Amino acid sequence: GQLTVFLVLTSYAYASSVTFLVGIQADELMRKGSRSRGGLFAGIRYVTGG
Repeated sequence: GQLTVFLVLTSYAYASSVTFLVGIQADELMRKGSRSRGGLFAGIRYVTGG
């Protein structure tokens, strides 16, 4: 009952937060990529250490 509702709402909030933060990071990488050579994938490799 109540525990299920709590878990569903908490999971929804967590997934929304992760999606929002990933979107912010992708936007920043695309902005940096447009100013430098290598583009988005170079930025992703830089962030992930690859």
